[in-house]
Amino acid sequence: MRFARIRSQIVFYYLALLVVSMIASGIMYQRINEKFTEEKVGEVSLQTLNAMNSGIESLLDSTNNYSKMIVSNNTVQEILGSDLAGNDIGILTYKLEVALSDFMLAEPSISSVYLFDNAGRKFAIDLQSAKPIRTDGIESAEWYSEAVALDGKAIWRKNAGGIFNFETKEPQQDPQYISLIRIVNDMNTSKKIGVLVVNITVQELKKKL
Repeated sequence: MRFARIRSQIVFYYLALLVVSMIASGIMYQRINEKFTEEKVGEVSLQTLNAMNSGIESLLDSTNNYSKMIVSNNTVQEILGSDLAGNDIGILTYKLEVALSDFMLAEPSISSVYLFDNAGRKFAIDLQSAKPIRTDGIESAEWYSEAVALDGKAIWRKNAGGIFNFETKEPQQDPQYISLIRIVNDMNTSKKIGVLVVNITVQELKKKL
C-alpha cells in the first residue's frame, strides 16, 4: 500500500514535470518564432524601402544626367548663345525642337523640357500642351536667384516653382510634376545663356514606389 502511494507520487511528479517542460518549451518556441517573424518582416520591409528609394534615386539621377546632356548639346549652345535675328529664327528654332525631341525619345520618363534664353524666349517640347509662362517671367521665380548663384548646378522644385500658369491647379497645391532646374552656361565663355527646366510627372515617380 505504501509502495503504491510512493509510485503514484513519482508518476504525478514526472507528469507535472512533463507538463511544465511542455509549457516552458511552448512559450520559448512562441517567443523564438515571434522574434524570427519580426526579423524577417523587418528584413522584407527594409528591402522594400531600399528598392523604392533605389528606384526614385535612379530616376532622379538619370534626369540629372539627361539635363547635363541637354545643356552641353551643340544645338542648344548655338541657339541660346545667338541673338536669333532675321531669317535664322525659324531654322534654329526647328533645329532645337528636333534636338529636344531626340532627347525626349531617349528618356521616356521625362514629361517636358523647357529652355529659356536670356531674352526670355521659350523653347519647349511637352508631351501634353506647352505651358504658358506667367507674365512676370522666370526672373521673378522664387528659385531664380538660387539657380544663378549655383551657376549650373541643379535644383529641384514642385511644378517648376510656379513659373507656369494653370487654370485649374495652383502650384501651391499638390504637385503635378517635379522639376529639375539649372542655369545653362556657354561652354566656351562660362557665361549664362539661358535656363533649363526638365519636368517629371508625379505619376512617373509613383511608378517607382
